[in-house]
Amino acid sequence: MRRFLQTFERSVVFLVGILALAGLLPNRLAGQFTTATLSGTVTDQSGAAIPDSKVTVLNADTGFTQTVTTGSAGDYLFSRLPIGKYKLTVEKEGMTTYVQSGIELAVSQTATQKV
Repeated sequence: MRRFLQTFERSVVFLVGILALAGLLPNRLAGQFTTATLSGTVTDQSGAAIPDSKVTVLNADTGFTQTVTTGSAGDYLFSRLPIGKYKLTVEKEGMTTYVQSGIELAVSQTATQKV
């Protein structure tokens, strides 16, 4: 019985140690992301918001693309974009397409691009 209790105690200590280490891993790994954030607002020449615009980013190096639609205030958000050089395209039926090239995103950068 005594041997069983010793083995059980060691197993519990081992399990607690593993769980403690596992709890530390996500915090250490969180700093390893190589992404950036790009946000902005789409407005017309008078400064009025343009909702429901199609906003697309294209990573010039990898070909990665992502598309979002602007909200009621003309706002858009791309979170966790891989770092690199991007081309931003904004499209809305009945309006001229807007294209902005050369947007460079660095690690953990939060960039704003008003359109």
